This record gives sequence, structure tokens and C-alpha cells, in this order.
Amino acid sequence: MKKLWFVFIYLFFSSLSATNAQWDLRYPDIPADFINSLVFTSELNGFFVNEGGGVIQTTDGGNMWNLKDFFQDQNLYELKFIDEQKGFAYVSKNVIYPGDISLIYTTDAGDTWNESGTALWGALTFLPISENRMIQATNYGIQTLNNFYGNWQTTYNIPTFLAGDTLYYQWEEAYGSIFEFDLLNNGNILAIGNSWNARYYNQLSDSVSFILRSIDSGESWDTLWCDLPYELKTISFINDQVGWIAGEQNRIYKTIDGGANWTLQYVDSLFQYWPIIEQIFALDEMNIYGSTLGGFIRSTDGGNSWQSSSFPDYNSLKIFFKNPLVGYAYGSDLLKTTDGGISWNRVSRSIKDQIIKIDFVNTLKGWALSYDKLYVTTDGGFNWQPQFSYNGGIYDEWGLEFVDSLKGYIIGSEQAYTTIDGGIIWDSIAMANDEKFFGGDVDYYNSQLGLLCNIYKESVPGSNIYDIPVVLLTTDGGLNWIKRIYTINAEYGGFKKIRFVDPEHIYGINFRGLWLSSDTAKTWQKISDEYYFLGSVSFDFINGNDGCYSDVGYNINFTTNAGVSWMDYELSKYVFVNDYQLVDKDVFGDYRIFAAGNDGRILKYIIDNSSPDTYPNTYTSLDLHSISLYMEDRTPHLWVGGDGFSILHSVTEIVSDIDEKENIVMKDFTLSQNYPNPFNPTTKIRWQSPIGGWQTLKVYDVLGNEVATLVNEYKNAGSYEVNFDASKVSSGIYFYQLQAGSFIETKKMLLLK
Repeated sequence: MKKLWFVFIYLFFSSLSATNAQWDLRYPDIPADFINSLVFTSELNGFFVNEGGGVIQTTDGGNMWNLKDFFQDQNLYELKFIDEQKGFAYVSKNVIYPGDISLIYTTDAGDTWNESGTALWGALTFLPISENRMIQATNYGIQTLNNFYGNWQTTYNIPTFLAGDTLYYQWEEAYGSIFEFDLLNNGNILAIGNSWNARYYNQLSDSVSFILRSIDSGESWDTLWCDLPYELKTISFINDQVGWIAGEQNRIYKTIDGGANWTLQYVDSLFQYWPIIEQIFALDEMNIYGSTLGGFIRSTDGGNSWQSSSFPDYNSLKIFFKNPLVGYAYGSDLLKTTDGGISWNRVSRSIKDQIIKIDFVNTLKGWALSYDKLYVTTDGGFNWQPQFSYNGGIYDEWGLEFVDSLKGYIIGSEQAYTTIDGGIIWDSIAMANDEKFFGGDVDYYNSQLGLLCNIYKESVPGSNIYDIPVVLLTTDGGLNWIKRIYTINAEYGGFKKIRFVDPEHIYGINFRGLWLSSDTAKTWQKISDEYYFLGSVSFDFINGNDGCYSDVGYNINFTTNAGVSWMDYELSKYVFVNDYQLVDKDVFGDYRIFAAGNDGRILKYIIDNSSPDTYPNTYTSLDLHSISLYMEDRTPHLWVGGDGFSILHSVTEIVSDIDEKENIVMKDFTLSQNYPNPFNPTTKIRWQSPIGGWQTLKVYDVLGNEVATLVNEYKNAGSYEVNFDASKVSSGIYFYQLQAGSFIETKKMLLLK
């Protein structure tokens, strides 16, 4: 019983402390990923899903939205509820990786979301009919699934034709696709599609669009309607008889007999450059709304007359209306109207911008750089204010560096700026007439020694051809700059990133490799093997000898001798890395590598030859561009910035040198946090004992029941590591407890399957 109480006491206190293994999304207030689908299940309860894998919920009618659940790397494409309690969202992906899911569901009004084993990888759209039945449209027709297990059964095949040249080669093509299902009040299901492919191959010119009907929950289908030489792709019914369809040439048709006959109600020439209605939304018999690739239309008299308007600063958005006045437009952003669509406002209170560089000088103050603005935070990244607008230019390289809380630099793609008052006032760094910035980077070794790139000089004055790369060195804190011409060919390109580790170790990277200068930027030696970087161009060094880089995204190259030799570590996932941060050794003497990359990926890798690479949740699929590290005592604080003004923060394991490690081993028992955490299904547990003795390491569930005994034997003084395989237990919180004599310590870990 003592152990059981200890587990619950530990659960309480451990919940008050930060975990080292996770990242929190500090900004924006609503994830900025593209919103694919939005629904309200009641007046107060609503959800949307996005490309990043997020399920975002409101419980107050849409005033506040919060991230409810998240499925990393899963593009949640379409969300549908069969009642207020039960809902489904399926995943749309072109490339499937091990561990990917295709369907999530809730049975408790969205309070929890679970992964389903149901496969919808080929779905164009889907329709859950009940708890036990679902249909999907694929490239080849319509399929049904009963009880959410077993195989899909084809109940309708889209007609096909032979394409190609009869004299050479022919192949079979489907006439078109089904775009949307609609479940009517009487239980009938309508499916709208069009024969776009057959029209493309000149197989037909009329009767392009069609509507199928099923009266037996999708078991069989008949053609309800087939007419018009236009591609219609969206459908919305308010009851069994009255509905609307819309699509090409901004045409809207209405039916009052369940879809057997249709009458043209609207043709719009206002949006002539985007002649298609993306979505039709019928709220009731009088109020119908539509979104096009160029704006918004609405009718308040059953479709007899229509008003057109545009979404502010947006092209293509979908819509959902709760009542005639309150509605939402969603896609690249979330907008709300309270006057029936006459005016629209952003729901998010956060700044809408793309972050390319980020830098923090303590745990509270930091700066974020976009393509033309600088922002500042004084609370660790939860809130941001614009501080400076600059000439970002046209070249795809920018730099940001704050030497301390007052002195900082911005490298635009055509101009560089400096401040000495924390960013209140910025001055341009003067260049000669025959010199020009082409983006680059800046880094300081200390308060006086710094290096700035990427400047180009004309080899022929007045030619406007800048072909001689130059770096600028300062020895007096930026008051004066010494020009150093590269000794490498200009065709290699200037340095995209530099690291001023010490005067004998300055590193720079460009598209032809990683370079080292041992004489304060006078000469440079290539230390990487690649002839040309095919992928990302980033690296980091923690000191003069130890550093890392990658080029193609499937590996990390690590050196301990300033690039004389490299160790190649293969990754389990592809990561297009935009920035690296190498964190000093932990108490076990291992370096930690963090990488920010495209598609919302953050990589963590421990250089110990045994730990796997891990990819924590980032709550976004948007590209992440920059990492900043600040050491508070021995605790590393990390921030990552990227597209959508995404700002993430994490605190990782404390830093310790070898002497400190030995002292810890000799003086105290230490039970480390398992790694990775969360995990699935295996994780590593490390501990150290200063003396020999009988030791036990056990795993418990939240009720205090023993799940596994990992160690139960005599151990000499030293450091140990053991694997815990949780493949036979369910997801949830578990505790592992080390007992050695009078020493007892328990830690929490999270299994996510």
C-alpha cells in the first residue's frame, strides 16, 4: 500500500514540473496549418481539423478555439459526425509511411480521439452512416464497410474507356470521380460526381455531371440525374426534396423533387478568373451560401437572388453557417461573420506571418525575423509585437543575431542593419558602391569578435556583376569592419550560415560544402566530402572540434576532430533540415542534436551509438526554419520558429561535463527520465548507483499494479541502462521505480500507441 500511495503522490507533484522531452506550441493561439474541414455539433460545440494533424475544438460557440488532440504527420482531411457524440476524420496522404493512420474517431463528443484500424488510404471522400457502417469514394467507384473491420466491398464502379492511340498503346481510364456524399433525412444517400476525365480525352461533351442515389445505405446505386456539359462538384440538401448543386462557371442549380430535376438559379461573371464554386452550403430553405475561388456569395430568399462579395485578403475558403448571421470561412485562415457574410474578421488574435530566424538572449526576451519585419517577445514567446520593418529583398537568405540584450544584427537579402538599444533604433551597415549584400549570416565569438557575411563585390567596377564573395570581421564590437575576400571560387556561392567558435575555428557552409577557417577568416579549407549539397544546408558546432551537418536529410554527419573525419548516423525518417542546434553533453556524456525542418518536423538525436532518432509532436506541418538555444545555468532552453508564425519551446536534459558526471556517479543515486518519452512501444531507462547493492527497477500502472520487473539483482557501483518493451500493454501513463537499499525514486512515462 505504501508503494501505491507513493505512486499517486508522485503523479501529483510530477504534474507540476516541466517535462524535458516535449515541445509546447507557444504561438500562434490557433495552429496556422490549412484547415480542411469544420463542423458544429451543437450551438456551443464545434471542431475543425487541419493538414498538420490537429483536432481543434470550441466549447463556447466559436469565440475560443483550443488544440484538443494531435496526430503528427497526418493530414486530417474531412470531418463528419453522425450525432453529437460520434464523429470521424480521415487522413489524406500521397505517400504512406509505417505508423501512419487513415482514420480517427470519437465516441464522447470529441473529448477523446482514437486511432482506427480502418483503411481509407484511397478515399476521395467518405460518409459514416452509423456506428457500424461507412462508405467511401475512390478513383474507381464507391465502396462500403460494415462494422469497421474486414474488407471494403465495391458497390459501384465508375465507367471506364480506353485512352491512347490504337496504333501504339492504349490504357484504361475512369470517366471521372465522385466528389461528395449527402445523407438525406429519409436515409437516402446522394453522390455527386462528374466525368471530367472523359471530357478531357474527348470521350463526351455533354452530360458531364451526374448524381447517384442509394436507398439501401450504399449497397446499390442508380443514376438519379445526368445532364449538363459542366463539372459540378458540391451538393447540399436541407431535407429530402430541396437541395442545391454547384460547380463550374459558378453555376448553381436547385431541386425541389429530391434531385430528379434541377433548375439553374445562378451564373456569376464577377469571379471570371476563378470560374468555379468550391462549396455550396444550404442552411435552410431561404439561406444558401457559396464559396468560390475568388469570393463569397449568398442568398436570403431561397436562391432567387444572390449577393456577391470577397473574403478580405483570401482567395479560396470553405464555409459553415450556424445560423443566418453567424458563419465561418476556413482554409488558409479562420474567419468569422456575425452579419450573414457582409463582413468577415480573423478569429485568431495572433500575428499572421512567416518566421525565418529566431534568437533568444534569456528565457523571456527574444526576437523573430520574417521576410520584412522583426518581432520581439518579453514573455518567452507567448506574445509578440512588431518592432522593426526592413528591406527584406528578393534573395532567399536572412540572418539574425543578438550578441546580448542590446546589440543585434539583421541580415536582409540586400541590406544589413544593426542596433545597440535592443531593437528600438536600427541603422544600416554602410557598403561601398561596388559591394552588395546577398543575404547571409552573422555570428559573434564574444562581445568584440564577430563575423558577417554574405557580401559580394564587383570584380569590374560599374559592371553590376557581383562575383567576389567577402566576409566582414570586427574586433571592436562592430565599430569597424575588416574585409576578408574568400579564397574559394565565387561559383560556390557565399556562406549561408557561419559559426564563430573561436579565432582558430570559424565554420561556414554553402551549397558546395562545409568550410573551416583557422586564421580568422583569411583562408578557408573544405572539410566535407560532398561535391554539391542536394538538400538542406545547415550545421552546428559546439566547440572547435565537435559538430554536425547533413545535406540530403536521411543522415547526420558528426565529427569530433574539426572535420578531419566524420561519423555517419542514419535517420529513420527523411528530414529536410533548415537549422541545427548542437547541445552540450548531458550527465551521461552524450551530445544532443536538434534539427528544425520542413513539414513541421523537429529531430532529436543523441550521439551515443544506441539511442534512436525521435520526432516529437510539433502541432504543425508547416516548415520550421530556425532554432535558438539559451542556457539557464545548466538547463538548455530551445525555441523553434517557422511558417505560420509557429513558435515552439522545449527544455531538455541538463548539461554536465565529464568531471560533473563522475562526481554525480560517486555521490548520488540518479534515476533519469526515460527516453524517448512519450514512447511506442520501447523506451530506455538509465540510472546510476554510487555503491554496490541489491537493486530493483519495476514498472507500475496508475493504479499501482506491477506491470514489469526490469531489474532485480545485485549491481556494482556504476551507470546502467535497460530497455522497457510495452508492446503488450495499452496506452497510458506508467511509472518506473528504482529501489536500492533506502533509496527509492519514481518517475512517470507516457505510452502512446
